Amino acid sequence: MNPSALDKKKEVVEKVNVEIKVPVMLPIDEILRKYGVLEENKQPNIASLFSSFLSQLKPEEIPGYRDLLDTYKATPYEQPDIKKGVLKCNKNCKAIFNEYLTEMAQKISKNFFNSVLIFLKLYKDYMNLYGWEIIAKYKIVTMEERNRPFTELYDAEHVPEGSNDFLRNFMPKEYPTYDKELATDLTFHLCQWLKLKNYTHTTIAFVNQII
Repeated sequence: MNPSALDKKKEVVEKVNVEIKVPVMLPIDEILRKYGVLEENKQPNIASLFSSFLSQLKPEEIPGYRDLLDTYKATPYEQPDIKKGVLKCNKNCKAIFNEYLTEMAQKISKNFFNSVLIFLKLYKDYMNLYGWEIIAKYKIVTMEERNRPFTELYDAEHVPEGSNDFLRNFMPKEYPTYDKELATDLTFHLCQWLKLKNYTHTTIAFVNQII
């Protein structure tokens, strides 16, 4: 093989190596980028954001949202055995949703924060109502368990399993004016975040997006 052929072969190998080293970018932030809401808020004043949002609500609406905002009072709990290999963590679903909300506040605009807060509150309500039906696939659910909010008793392992029903049935009924595309994107974003954080084993796909 002549020197020029060797140089060409070396050049091809180098190009291949460069391509292999390029990291695969996950679409988690790209989902938000299309809404033009990404901002760098390293130390957002969560309390101020919450107060601003609550001031826009009717008095009867406030308790449901305030309950979700109890970020810093979430306590560890013991996760009941559901199935072999289930994730074990010391956070219930409510605390995990609060963690997600806190992280989102560091990267999104104030107005978009309000949209995320509404979305999370609705998803929490959905899990409290229908999470037991999901759990019942894996274990016998006692009346004692059903008398407690699902998001306080269980972690977020099964949150993605309710995503289809949440988007198709619950969300349109409870908040018909909420943007459907945004609801879908936030559901995908939340479920991907849960998977990346190892809060769930479940992988979901919307259209051609797979997590």
